[in-house]
Amino acid sequence: MLTFSPGFMESVVCPPVVRRLLMNYRHAFHAGNFAEVVKHAVLARVVAHLREKESAFRIIDTHAGPGATRLTGPEASRTGEWRQGIGRLLAAKLEPQIRALLAPYLAAIELHNRGGSCAAIRDRRCSRSLGCGRRIG
Repeated sequence: MLTFSPGFMESVVCPPVVRRLLMNYRHAFHAGNFAEVVKHAVLARVVAHLREKESAFRIIDTHAGPGATRLTGPEASRTGEWRQGIGRLLAAKLEPQIRALLAPYLAAIELHNRGGSCAAIRDRRCSRSLGCGRRIG
């Protein structure tokens, strides 16, 4: 049997020079940030539009992170990025047209945050719930 020393495969696949240039991304540190709000708001509108059609559809999220991320958790609390994302959106006084445009997303947020503050939002379940067959928004 052929054996390799610890770290050998990593050095072959990703040499140290390249490894230093790569970003270490962990979703929990960025949950609920501005980019996530935009992504989920657009996704919610697309799903709402698709649900109006008679034909079936399937959504496959190839870049999904963990099923839920608590914004009060240690990672999200450390960066606080959610405050400028979902926190800012929920605190904003929205014009009726904007509120209508964001209705599917806001409904999903409300569904998974019943009785809580924006700090208790579980972000990923919101977009997943939109395709589960229940009418939201």
